Amino acid sequence: MLTLALLFVAVGGAKIYASKSFGDAITSLDYITGGGKFVISDNGTKAKYFFTNNENENAALANVPNDAYYYFTLEKYTDGDIPNTTNPADNIYKIKITNAAGEGYPRGTSGGCYLNAILNFNNAVIAGPEAGWSNVGNELKDALWYVSYDKEKGFSFQNVYRSENTGGNDNKTWLSIGNNFESSQQYLKLYKSIDVTPEDENVNITVGSDARNYQLYVPVNAGANCPLVISLHGANGASTNYSPFKKSVADAEGCIVAYPQGKVTNFPIGFGGDATGWTASGEDNFDVDFIKAVIEDVASKYQIDRKRIYCCGFSNGGMMTYALSNTCSDIFAAFASISGYPINEFHLRHAGARPVPFLHIHGKADNFVLYSKMPTIVDEMVARLGANPVPTTTTVDGKYTKNVYQAG
Repeated sequence: MLTLALLFVAVGGAKIYASKSFGDAITSLDYITGGGKFVISDNGTKAKYFFTNNENENAALANVPNDAYYYFTLEKYTDGDIPNTTNPADNIYKIKITNAAGEGYPRGTSGGCYLNAILNFNNAVIAGPEAGWSNVGNELKDALWYVSYDKEKGFSFQNVYRSENTGGNDNKTWLSIGNNFESSQQYLKLYKSIDVTPEDENVNITVGSDARNYQLYVPVNAGANCPLVISLHGANGASTNYSPFKKSVADAEGCIVAYPQGKVTNFPIGFGGDATGWTASGEDNFDVDFIKAVIEDVASKYQIDRKRIYCCGFSNGGMMTYALSNTCSDIFAAFASISGYPINEFHLRHAGARPVPFLHIHGKADNFVLYSKMPTIVDEMVARLGANPVPTTTTVDGKYTKNVYQAG
């Protein structure tokens, strides 16, 4: 095994990439008064959310950050009577702001904060004073809401506010239920969830006069400035093999992965004819142009970190990985090959523009891409990269031997 350190670190950010849809619609008052969490929407298009910089936003579902606080739960008000309601107050609640994990919106105290402000969609409104509800002495309190449901119109949230009657000697202060908006604007749709799914699609692009395609995988936790991995299948493989970089690893690390599809080419050895794969010449060619075009296509749609673009490949894809380390060392941060290396006149190939971190993994029993040739490959790579020719070796009996050649 040859390695010059392949590091992979995912950095967080606003999670904005993934397919989103509303979950099941809520059709009963009992669901939310019984403690069920809910998402607030106008008519199934926009959603209300809060974010860590104190945003209070309504946005089209696709634009709601994955890690925003867009869930709400009701907490029953039991601290006193309110005129025009039964005793204790009927259907009077505070609205707590939470995220998908049930964590309270962090700008509040005691585990979260509550909804005070007006929520104004195009045609639906939760009415409440901008500053929330204040009790006697103008002490800011969490707003109270009267919650109701009409099966034809939807849910209504009316703010409970303070009002005064100063007629004669009969001075009174009490709380009343009111809404300054027309009844047609008072109803909202509620949903049980916002369901987030990864992007997993086939993308067609044209490179010169060639029609090419690749499979694009964007996990739900991919954020701004995320890494990009180019993963190259082996001969007779396909982009939908998702090889060798697994989608489960992308899910864990929050990186975008592009799986380019190789063209049909001739493989007289091993396949005895045509198969999908890569022309791993070590020089600029149509496959190199394709890989570069894939990177630019992804970058045009997603905010990737140009300093964290990686390449890996299996078998013939590993051979192409070696070739790209010659031609594209200024593009990729690091390379990894599994069971693939240059098979023709490697010593005649030019070195890349810079030394690169490179990981090679190879099975000792491989009798197709022969493990017995690895000493020559290692010597060539160590010389090209200017690494220390004396490795640090670690052996685990029955499992692997690891040789690390440190940068020179």
